[in-house]
Amino acid sequence: MEEYEDRLVEEWDRHKAILCEKITEGSHDDACVEAGNALYLWALTNTSHLRIRERVTEPYVVRGAFQMLANDRPTPRVHWHPRFLERLVKILEAAA
Repeated sequence: MEEYEDRLVEEWDRHKAILCEKITEGSHDDACVEAGNALYLWALTNTSHLRIRERVTEPYVVRGAFQMLANDRPTPRVHWHPRFLERLVKILEAAA
């Protein structure tokens, strides 16, 4: 399972880098939302080839795995909005 999750994170990271390559610190949030939506859409529609096992072809398996990775604690291993982790840190620091 860990190898499969690592593979999903590697693929997610590669696509995130491509979709977010033009986002800078000065980019408007709309650009971040657009990139995040594109990354999420990729995870929903273009990942069926990332199978946990050869004969497991149901798309909900990979989608569920991405959801579990997004819910990982203490830090999500995947996320959709390019600035999510930065915002999360600020919220947690303010709450402390």
